[in-house]
Amino acid sequence: MIDGMEYIGIINRIIEAEHSAQTIVGETRRQKDNLPEILAEEKRKLSEEYRQQADQQIKAYREEEEKQRDLQLDRLRQELSSELDRLDKRAASMKETWVSTLFAKVIGHAD
Repeated sequence: MIDGMEYIGIINRIIEAEHSAQTIVGETRRQKDNLPEILAEEKRKLSEEYRQQADQQIKAYREEEEKQRDLQLDRLRQELSSELDRLDKRAASMKETWVSTLFAKVIGHAD
């Protein structure tokens, strides 16, 4: 047979279980009520994360484009320098011929 103390213990456990259930229900309701704000914050965080990823990709693409542009400019400068050197050498090697030809034409016309 169950004595009075056992009934009190059983009743106390039932009351504690009811309080725990009420606490869980209350927390669930608060979360449900806050769901729009929680979702809005999550949406904001995801948008910010995607924006940062896009910014990083754009930065990487720009850096690569600038690197390729600089390499191409360096090649063009080298080609230009080589061509100018070639023209300078040709002018130096042809200088005597041009001076002689010009002199001959000037003297030839003066006669």
